[in-house]
Amino acid sequence: MLKLCLKDLLAARWFLLANMTVLLLYALQPYFSAGFIMAAGGVVVIAGLAIVFFLEDRDKTEILTLSLPVKRSAIVGARHLLGALFLAVCGGIVFGVIAPLGTVIRSRSDAAGLSRLLSIEAAVLFFVITLFFLALYLPLYHRFGFGRGTIVFLIAGIALVSLGAAGLFAILPAAPAPGRELGTAVIGSVRAIRSSLGTPLFLLSAVAVVVVPFAISLRLSLRFYARREF
Repeated sequence: MLKLCLKDLLAARWFLLANMTVLLLYALQPYFSAGFIMAAGGVVVIAGLAIVFFLEDRDKTEILTLSLPVKRSAIVGARHLLGALFLAVCGGIVFGVIAPLGTVIRSRSDAAGLSRLLSIEAAVLFFVITLFFLALYLPLYHRFGFGRGTIVFLIAGIALVSLGAAGLFAILPAAPAPGRELGTAVIGSVRAIRSSLGTPLFLLSAVAVVVVPFAISLRLSLRFYARREF
């Protein structure tokens, strides 16, 4: 699986580096809030996978790989591993680079609330939500292929985000800056859950919330890909 991941990374390396650079540079602009930065990091994770899948679909390398003595289960596992790698790298950029740099610039951090990124709650939100969308995209890709799978994912993703945002806005009081109020309320809610559970149990629950959807996604992807015809 590691060799398959390396193959994909080498094929898409310049596009992936460009994505990471855009995230790093543009996220430090003064008008981007902490919530926007986390959302942008999640988009870069999904976009990184989509780039790899697009190049594979364009160059027809998937059929070549399947003609080699490689199991389909290994291909599916490598793609899930690649998604997890992208998630780890983007998480490192958001919380290990952007957040510390942003808080050094006092006016920038005060305006955008970047101090919220330097919290366990923000990290848990980022990894849980991003992995949920990864777990949604991968089975759709393995079921329908790049074109149809990506379109179905975009439709489902937009619908889920819209429903989630509408529900959150419905329970929030009117505020002059609803976008930032939304981010503050969500992180505050997660902080309340952490306080009620305690940090160890909260982190254990977060790990379970991350692992279970990804395991289900892997199982569905294996089943769908085993039935795919090329």
